[in-house]
Amino acid sequence: MKDLKTVFSERKNAYTNRSSAIFPLRLRKNTDLIISFLNYFRFKNNITDIICNIRIYDANGSLEYLGNYRLDESHYALSAQILLGQDSFDGMLEVEFISLDNLRFSFPAVLGFYKAQGNYSAVHSAGRIKGSSEPYTPFITEESNFSCKYYCENGKVTITPFIHVFNGPEKRERHYTLTLRKMTGEPIAVKSLCYQFSPFASHLIEVAKEFDDAQMEKGFFCSIKADNDQIFPRFVCGNLHYDIGFMESTHSYPVIEKPDYCESSKELPLASFLPLLTDKALELDAFVFPTNFPADLTGKVLVQAYGAPRLADTGTTLRLQTGLGGGGELHCPEDVMFMLLAFDSHAAKVPTRINTSYRYSVKGSKGHFSTDIATGTTPNVYPQKFTHWGSGILSTDFHTILFIRNNSHNPTETHDATFTLDVYVGDQRLQQTFTAAAESALCIRLKDFVPTSAYGSQPVILHWMLKSNHPVGETFWVSYTDNGAICADHGF
Repeated sequence: MKDLKTVFSERKNAYTNRSSAIFPLRLRKNTDLIISFLNYFRFKNNITDIICNIRIYDANGSLEYLGNYRLDESHYALSAQILLGQDSFDGMLEVEFISLDNLRFSFPAVLGFYKAQGNYSAVHSAGRIKGSSEPYTPFITEESNFSCKYYCENGKVTITPFIHVFNGPEKRERHYTLTLRKMTGEPIAVKSLCYQFSPFASHLIEVAKEFDDAQMEKGFFCSIKADNDQIFPRFVCGNLHYDIGFMESTHSYPVIEKPDYCESSKELPLASFLPLLTDKALELDAFVFPTNFPADLTGKVLVQAYGAPRLADTGTTLRLQTGLGGGGELHCPEDVMFMLLAFDSHAAKVPTRINTSYRYSVKGSKGHFSTDIATGTTPNVYPQKFTHWGSGILSTDFHTILFIRNNSHNPTETHDATFTLDVYVGDQRLQQTFTAAAESALCIRLKDFVPTSAYGSQPVILHWMLKSNHPVGETFWVSYTDNGAICADHGF
């Protein structure tokens, strides 16, 4: 794995005419996968000549649907169930964008919304099948960093972790090593798996079928080691609720084994930080997996309480150990909307990648539903961003909150930021202007300015784009109902 500074440097000169992603399909009655994206190609990159291809393969690799779309709308939400015309199907969906212009990124800014009986989960582009011009160089990766839920009632499993694995255009025998792990990363049980894959075949690994009940009861998360050549293996994974067919989804991240540290800098006093943003209607726990490169760190804690203008130093610190045997959970205090764990640039070596899971749930809800946003710390090599975009859901019952943090690695040089926010709902485009003070976060409830005429009792997927006069650090969105349905992701 390349160091993060090199990754960002190479992106400046990246060139590709193809961008794609794979999403697993497990359709049952009252379930769906909705492929959702804003036409950022046009709005951000001024690319107007672009084709979107949708391919749906069954689990054996047979092509069951092929659709082509010339992108002339502002945003899209495409139902797999409607495209296929059936409500019982196992396989995968590939979304692919082709243009003569430089798309720059091989991964498109696309979300897959998994829907089941009023519940939604969202995951952005993860793995992909390589293009014909890319080399099929064999490599092995160990993917992990997602939360495992396991429930068994009266001897019947009701919720199991899952991992979706897939193949490229050539027949392959694929080998996987699945490891169930304790919270601290130590293995509980290991299982070797092998699949004879036809071209474009796939398989949904239901983890509870690979280990016994006693092992699953002890498991906190798992990892899967995979051999790859035709694919880029960021796997869609998560937890499958059997009773309603709900795929509560996120994506994997690799176990970090190579040292890569933040650079010490006089201009940037903070080497890295971990931000937590929440709302009074929500609970937020952040889990740092013990799969990152080992480090023993101490970070200072800053908070912005509800009603406060900006972050303030609490005078307290938190210790974070990142490797095997470490990890840990952080919780936003009850009266805090923005908490920052900040690591000094001149202290101990700080890894650039510290993968973290954001678990939002609805406060007071009794269900098993939560988010599992795959994110992490923000190191000082991250490029500044003036434009962000993402999605959300609105209905009579669904609310959407947009979190915007405006802090930097040099707090004394952070500027107040004024930005325009465009929200696309159906055929409407709504625009508002906001200001985020330096070293603060902003919480925007979309229902405060989106008229009720834009949505109704049935959930509608929306898209938004933010453009700022000064770089804004990061965005997250959370959509939820008061009775516990919830989905979320970070912005693009």
